[in-house]
This record gives sequence, C-alpha cells and structure tokens, in this order.
Amino acid sequence: MRILIADDHPVIVEALSQIIKAQYPNARIFSLDFSKPILETIIKKNIEFLILDIQLVDGNALKVLEDLRLKRLVLPIMVFTTTQIKNSFVQYNNGQVWGFVNKNINNSDLKKVIANFLTQKEIYNISSKHLLKANKKENHENTPLFGLLSKNEFVVMEMLANNTSVKEIASITSRKPTTIATYKRRIFEKMGIKNLMELLDLLRSYGKFS
Repeated sequence: MRILIADDHPVIVEALSQIIKAQYPNARIFSLDFSKPILETIIKKNIEFLILDIQLVDGNALKVLEDLRLKRLVLPIMVFTTTQIKNSFVQYNNGQVWGFVNKNINNSDLKKVIANFLTQKEIYNISSKHLLKANKKENHENTPLFGLLSKNEFVVMEMLANNTSVKEIASITSRKPTTIATYKRRIFEKMGIKNLMELLDLLRSYGKFS
C-alpha cells in the first residue's frame, strides 16, 4: 500500500502517518508540502492513495484535481483541510474525491475515516460537521444553466451562493481578490442578473438550492 500525504504541516503528516502505520504496518508513506511535484510523485512512486490538503504552499487542491483529471490518473483521494468545507469543492470534483474531512475532526473518528478510505468503504454514518461525503459524481456544469460558465466561474458561483465573500474565495482558491471580482462580474453578466439575491433565486428555480 503506497500512500502520498500532501500537506504543509509536519505535525499533521506525522499524525496521519502514525494512524495509518498502526492499522497497516507495511504501508509505504510519502509526503509533500508543495502541489507542483504531486503529479510526478504519483506516477514515479506508483501511489495508490492520496490524502490532500486544500491549501498547500504553492497551490490548491482544485488545481491538483484538474491536473489528475487531464492526465486521466485515477486513484482514491481524501481531501483533509482546515478550510471550511464548501459545496463547490464537493460538487465540482469530477467524481475524484472519496470524501472531504476537516482537520477539526476528533481523533477517534479520524481513525475510522482513514480505515474506510484505505479500504474504499462508504463513509460511515457519523454525526460530524467535519466530514462530508463526496464519492458521487455530479454533473451540474453540463446543464444549460451551468454550461454558460467556465470551470473557474462555476466554482466561484457555488461559493458565492454559499455566502462566501470575494476575499474568502480568493484565499481558498489562492487567487487575487480582483480576479475573483472579475469572475463574479462575468457570472452575473452571463446569467443576466444584477446581484447575489437574483443568483440565489435563479439557482432555486433550477432546484439547486432549497
């Protein structure tokens, strides 16, 4: 079993490694704190499982997921993050991610999550706001509504709809606030709307939000 942990916090890497080794003593664990070498490492080391932080030193999980998709590399991925889990990450992952786990999850639940991830079982039922199932592929972007948007615009739209500010989106996606503001303007133009309230009303009309 060959596992890559992509996280820029050494303490997190060590904790995850200990949990994995306790259950699978023969597992080979690799770690990176930059996103750039992830693709190369997966190929060269024949990685079977990836545990990925959303925000790394030089990039974010969305870029890594896109790189893997373009290379048609398929492997189980668990996103492990301190960032508040947003629907945009869940809905726009091309079916690549097994689950999204916030680092605030308690140690007992984390051990169970890791065990399920490495055996590729369904995420079990636990009442934790720090765990979000994401192993079902969504195709919202293929509907007429979302077909108007670029991939980046789609992600920004989802975050806006979840009451995330331009500044917060910029931080989560590792982009400049001015870039996110431009995406927001384009979204409104393409949708023929003027403000966030109209966006929410439009999404409700498509059954995307209650």
